[in-house]
Parts: sequence; structure tokens; C-alpha cells
Amino acid sequence: MPALALIGIELEDSAAPPAVRRAAATALAIGGPASVPALVQALAIEDRSVREAAANSLGQIGRPAVGATLAALFQPATEHGAIHALEQLPLKTEADSLRRYAREKVDRAVHYHALWAEISLCLGRASKPLS
Repeated sequence: MPALALIGIELEDSAAPPAVRRAAATALAIGGPASVPALVQALAIEDRSVREAAANSLGQIGRPAVGATLAALFQPATEHGAIHALEQLPLKTEADSLRRYAREKVDRAVHYHALWAEISLCLGRASKPLS
């Protein structure tokens, strides 16, 4: 089994200590584009330090990681890690995808606010303003 595959197994191992998973995420950067799927998947790992290591490795891989990282932005499990990774990636040509993400988030927030206002009116309470 190739070394990068073994490193990927360590990254995915939820029983492994965070330090081991962090080291695996960091090491996968040398795998280049072949490591992108495992690193994007690691953006959903609960431990913040592991997510950050995966995001940093995606940033080191650069351009080949942009598409998969943008896709991860739209998945709730990987959203926060993807935002961290995107801060480190070259994104000049991906402005449309980022605008779409922002528009969806704003639309969802407006929808929930309107729903809250409607429920509040039904319950006889004043709605809470956006803050």
C-alpha cells in the first residue's frame, strides 16, 4: 500500500489522537491533487486543529484544490473547514461561486427571519430584529 494511502487511513481514523490526525493532514499536502479528496473530507472532522491542518494542506496544494473546496463550502459538515481553506487558496476566477454561496446564506437567513416574525405574530409577540 502506498505511503499516502496509509497516511490517509490515519487521517480518517476517528480513534486516532488529534495529534496523529493533524500530522497526517499536514503530510498529505505532499500528495498534491491526489490528496485533495481525503483533505476535503477531513474538513468535517470535529477537532478544529485537524480541520485547520487539512485546510492548510489544501492551501499548500493550491489551484487543484479549489473546485473540491468550493463544493465543500455548500455542505454543512465541511462548510467551516472549507471557509478556512478558501482563505488560503487562489480564488480570483471563483468569484461567481463565492457570490452564490453568500447569496444562499443571506436568502436562508432572511427566510428564517421572516418565518420567526410570522410565528411571533401568531403567538402575539413582537418579532426580534436581525442582529
